[in-house]
Amino acid sequence: TRAIQSRIDPEDNDYSFLATGEDYNPYLQQVRDGTLPMGLTTGSRLLDKHFLFKEGNLVMINGTDNVGKSVFVWWLLMIAAMYHGWRGIIFSSENTLGSFMRKMIQFYWGKNLYGQFAMNQKEYDIAKTFVEKHFTLIKAQEDLYNYKDILNMVKKAVKKEKYNYCLLDPYNSLKIDLSGYSKLSTHEYHYEAMSEIKAFGQKNKFGWFVNMHAYTAAARAKDGEKKYPIPPGKADTEGGQKFPNKADDFATVHRLVGHPSDYMITDFHIRKIKETDTGGRVTPIDSPVRFEMY
Repeated sequence: TRAIQSRIDPEDNDYSFLATGEDYNPYLQQVRDGTLPMGLTTGSRLLDKHFLFKEGNLVMINGTDNVGKSVFVWWLLMIAAMYHGWRGIIFSSENTLGSFMRKMIQFYWGKNLYGQFAMNQKEYDIAKTFVEKHFTLIKAQEDLYNYKDILNMVKKAVKKEKYNYCLLDPYNSLKIDLSGYSKLSTHEYHYEAMSEIKAFGQKNKFGWFVNMHAYTAAARAKDGEKKYPIPPGKADTEGGQKFPNKADDFATVHRLVGHPSDYMITDFHIRKIKETDTGGRVTPIDSPVRFEMY
């Protein structure tokens, strides 16, 4: 049997683990004064009713493959950079570094890099400088990393510069490290991973955006006409309900890829807002916030 270690010594006189008024009085005073900081705008009055940028939150997003989860979240992060100056560390293992940079530079102006109506050299230089200032990329294709690797990369990066968040895109691509001596199951491993990631965020007011795949059965589920895939729910996340359990905010990105006219419309379902006092609320089941890509 393995002894469970504890950081608490029951014999000493250290009671610093007990909360006092100093720990919660400022929050209570802000509530009473009406000065509790609200979440930050997304630039969309409709989306702001349901989702806002909140410092230090763990935001999880699920969806089936090829619906544009990554691109939609990248666009949200560009909005956070342009409106609020947020800077992020990007781990995007299923996309090349070049494709990320290209998409973000194009988002900046709403123009392509090449072809008709492409941005000119001056516009390109301005956009590229902005993207490089606000987004730092991890070379995710060079090796398989586990969550501890990412956490330690973040810890090193924030010592050097100020960052607001890290994007894990997707979490499911991280290596699962269970040594021969470990007593953890993969279920317990992921719980521990999410707990560590969230604890670091809460302690340092550092946010996380975590993209998650949906499991296979959810990808097979079709609508009443058995024609188009339906959006997955929280519990349809690959790995189960433990992930939305840990999230501060949880959303689903969905798109009817094979639809003749609606293929460019992205549905953004807000499934969970833990702290509604600072703004946001769940979207009605059949009424997501809809975005059209031009």
